[in-house]
Amino acid sequence: MQEHRLNSQTRQLIIDALRQTPEMTRTQIARAINRKKSPHLTTLLNQMVEDNILQYRIIQFHNGVSGYIYSLTQDYLGDTQP
Repeated sequence: MQEHRLNSQTRQLIIDALRQTPEMTRTQIARAINRKKSPHLTTLLNQMVEDNILQYRIIQFHNGVSGYIYSLTQDYLGDTQP
């Protein structure tokens, strides 16, 4: 069973994961933060896009399924770089 985590903690884990691997799918993000891909995670990712922390692009995988690839925005990276 997954332990409950504050949204702010989950957001930080997502940011940290994307700093290590600059582009990730929803499934890769979920695995990186030890969560399942869920509607809650999708909502959180969408909120981070609205907050200009993340950006995404839609790609087509080899099996023909479309998916989302997330990365940190340049604006956000500019605000957090030393």
